[in-house]
Amino acid sequence: VWRFHRAGELPWRDATRFAFPAIIGAIAGASLASVFDNVHTTKLVTVAIVAAFIILLANPGKWLHADRTDQEPNKGPLVLFLMGCVGAWAGLIAIDSGTYALAVLVLVAHFSIREANAIKVTVLGLAALVSLLIFSGHGHVDWRVASLLALGSIGGALLGARLALGPNAAKWVFR
Repeated sequence: VWRFHRAGELPWRDATRFAFPAIIGAIAGASLASVFDNVHTTKLVTVAIVAAFIILLANPGKWLHADRTDQEPNKGPLVLFLMGCVGAWAGLIAIDSGTYALAVLVLVAHFSIREANAIKVTVLGLAALVSLLIFSGHGHVDWRVASLLALGSIGGALLGARLALGPNAAKWVFR
């Protein structure tokens, strides 16, 4: 988030606007996660991966040319609703929620890939924080494993932000 902010690519007003429905969705998703067993969770993960793959391959040209946009971004009720759904998914499973957020922001809302990525990182970071608080409150966090995952995520986020802000951002984000 800080790197996108420093680069002037983070539209804070839009990120804040989309964070509210995503946070509400994350609360619902994280609360719902406690009723799923491992079998149902595995099925949801499989569906998430297949759906994200289909979304990415359905219109790769749109993704690859999303460095710029000629349209004014759509910030209406449909986008707010879809970001709430993305937040619910992020709270429930999290897998591919970034792909879903980018799909909403690039393909439906028509943000450039740079702005969409910055909004996605901000919104899903807040959704993850809310989910973490819920799971932690229920004693469902293994803090040793979570700490190791967090370190890896920090390294990945720093590299990802560098690539997403550099030349050929749309290609890197798509990949």
